[in-house]
Amino acid sequence: MKKILPIVFLVFVFFTANNILRSQPAACTLIPNITIEKPCEAKGTKFTVDSISGFNLVSIFTFYQGGLQMGDPDTVKMTTTRFYYEGSYEVKVERILKDVDNNNVCPVNQTSTIPFQVFANPSGNITRVDPAFPNYCTPVREEFNISCKAPFLDPTKYVLYYGDGSADSGSFTIANPIINRVHMYNIISCNTEKKKFVPVLVLKNECVAAYDTVDQYTQLGSFNENPAHEIYPFYRDTQAVMKNSVLKVCTEDAVQFKPNVGAVCGEVEGFFRLYEVDGSNEILIKQQSVNCKDGVCDTSLISGFPINRTYKLKFEARNICTIARNEGVIVITAGQKPKASLALADTLNCYPVMAEFINNTTPKVSNYEISFGDGMDSLIMDQENFKHLYFREGIYEAKLRAIADGIQCVKDTSIYFSLNTLCQDVYVPNAFIPNSHNDELRTFKPVALNLIDYKIEIYNLYGQLLWQSNELIDGIPAWGWDGTFEGKNCPQDTYIWKVYAVLNDGTPGGRIWEGQKLKSSKKKQPAGTFVLLR
Repeated sequence: MKKILPIVFLVFVFFTANNILRSQPAACTLIPNITIEKPCEAKGTKFTVDSISGFNLVSIFTFYQGGLQMGDPDTVKMTTTRFYYEGSYEVKVERILKDVDNNNVCPVNQTSTIPFQVFANPSGNITRVDPAFPNYCTPVREEFNISCKAPFLDPTKYVLYYGDGSADSGSFTIANPIINRVHMYNIISCNTEKKKFVPVLVLKNECVAAYDTVDQYTQLGSFNENPAHEIYPFYRDTQAVMKNSVLKVCTEDAVQFKPNVGAVCGEVEGFFRLYEVDGSNEILIKQQSVNCKDGVCDTSLISGFPINRTYKLKFEARNICTIARNEGVIVITAGQKPKASLALADTLNCYPVMAEFINNTTPKVSNYEISFGDGMDSLIMDQENFKHLYFREGIYEAKLRAIADGIQCVKDTSIYFSLNTLCQDVYVPNAFIPNSHNDELRTFKPVALNLIDYKIEIYNLYGQLLWQSNELIDGIPAWGWDGTFEGKNCPQDTYIWKVYAVLNDGTPGGRIWEGQKLKSSKKKQPAGTFVLLR
């Protein structure tokens, strides 16, 4: 048994060693595959060799430029290398496969050489097309050429900041490495300090997240603005800007016109010119110069319009930026202001009384407003004469306002009169309105004082008695007819009144009232007609 065991062992060892010598892994014949990130100037670039399952991998990286070796080889699994210059390079990789005991597996190591290009970081440039610094008049037109030094990374995005809060953006391409941009500067500087604008070009591509290029230039003077040509009329409650507009005014009214040249630096010379329009002709009737400095004008135009006609007011402003400017124009329509006149038809001194007012306004207008002085106002359309019943003693002011049609030209007038004694008479109205807000118009009731005896009867046109009363309170009629019969409203129509009255004139038994003078009769009659209005 001791002799057999050594023989079996030797056969096993010979078989294993022989197989190792006669075979090697197939991986030893594979060419290394290298993965390279986008190589960018001054940025770490990662180089990676593909791994093989079941083996430990060691790579020897050697870099060359122009056939010359760059530094010592680097023995690592992978490497990150920084290239400080753009250009053409090569990387040589020798791959070493090791087993778990860190022994070389392949008798011969495989190598691979790959050329690659290092890209430059983008660099931009900004240039002004016109490098001169003129005396600017806003808006200022500036033209820039912007360019990118690394257009082969397609595309390279950009943002151009103009230095006044605005910006443009776009992309550089291989076909378009230079771009022209135009910008309008509207900044106004009303001082002699240097005005600086700093355009900044920001570039971005795969090599860099953001790269700034700055071009700074200094404005040696101040920015000026073309003056505006607006006119502000101050008339009644109108204070809006009237630019190329129509303004309606009244003759005899003075209107103030203020110029607006805008927030303009420096001096501005302005001119008002007032024309009277006669058909197609414009006749200059007034002109006035205006001086403005830094947007503030020293003068305004105050003018009246005595003739009922059309006018044109023009305002022209100019400064060093413009010799002639389009004119701001207001077309002015002047309406004739009426001459209001009011008079009493008869002399008044006692009450109650029906006062008759005569309207002598010239020229006649379509709207009148009259205030009778006792709290009663009325808007009357196109009426020459007015009547109003006064019940009480007092001093009254009757006011008349005449309003011209369309333009609302207004003229006021007033008259004063006093009623301080009692009239020994009876007044019977010619109409009443049951639904009126005025208590004195709501019932049909004669107006009288100091009556000893009294009776009133109301009939319709068919002679039917509708209402009657003979009651007095302190010599005054106590009740009036409310326009109803048997609890129902009577229709709007003409009705008949009859009145019997005895006035206390100090004589025995008093004086019987003779009646009221009617338009249809020269004699006084104790009966007449009236209208019920609803």
